[in-house]
Amino acid sequence: MLQWLSDYISNLPSYFVISLIVMTTIALFGIYFGYRIERLSPKDKPSKTITLILLAIDGINKFVKNYIGKHWTYVDRKSVV
Repeated sequence: MLQWLSDYISNLPSYFVISLIVMTTIALFGIYFGYRIERLSPKDKPSKTITLILLAIDGINKFVKNYIGKHWTYVDRKSVV
């Protein structure tokens, strides 16, 4: 059983394995920083890392909002409410 699994994994295309590694890394960073951002207090000053992550998220949201337009309802909360 273990040999079959090892052969299967070694025969996967390299682009597929790299995609899995990249997606797993992004998911782990998202879970970790999501947990850290969730625990932030509005009264405390966030660290520089968290500030950079929040700026990156804001930048991505603005890019997607400009790219997709008014169909992007998660960025523009006024259109949802």
